[in-house]
Amino acid sequence: LILLLCSMFVGMALSIWTLVIEQMSGIYVELSFLDATLNFGQSIIVFAIFGLDTKEIVLLVLKYWRKLWYGANTLTLPAWHELSPKTKHICDQFVTHHLVNCRNAIAVDKRWRLKVYKNVFSGHTFVDWLVEVGLARDRVEAVHYGRHLIEGKVLKHINGVYHFYDRNLLYTFV
Repeated sequence: LILLLCSMFVGMALSIWTLVIEQMSGIYVELSFLDATLNFGQSIIVFAIFGLDTKEIVLLVLKYWRKLWYGANTLTLPAWHELSPKTKHICDQFVTHHLVNCRNAIAVDKRWRLKVYKNVFSGHTFVDWLVEVGLARDRVEAVHYGRHLIEGKVLKHINGVYHFYDRNLLYTFV
């Protein structure tokens, strides 16, 4: 809105200058160019501010930045033999005792954007389930539990980009 006010101020200043001073100077030409640019660019500015979903743009910029900085845009996980014994134990325990119940309780088909994902769940839903079942005392412990399962390749993000978070990111069982 401040940008639109600046455009209005430049337009008023140019109109007053045209009425008061008859002589054209370099500053007048620059001011008229700025006025034309701001007037014709207002639609683009308003669309950029109000019409675009900023989260989508930020995600694209972060994706591009990761690709430039790290060379890839995927989550690199350690091999099974490189995992800590605690992570291995948590993964084995979850697969043996809880995987089927968890899959039946929270895995659903979801449509996101134009694609339908089969047997997925959000990180938030998984954390709720872990706390409800008693595998974690609180949400923080449940996030750590989910991170162990991601590292053990029991769970994965649908695009393989994110680690486990207590958010509406979609995950699936491997």
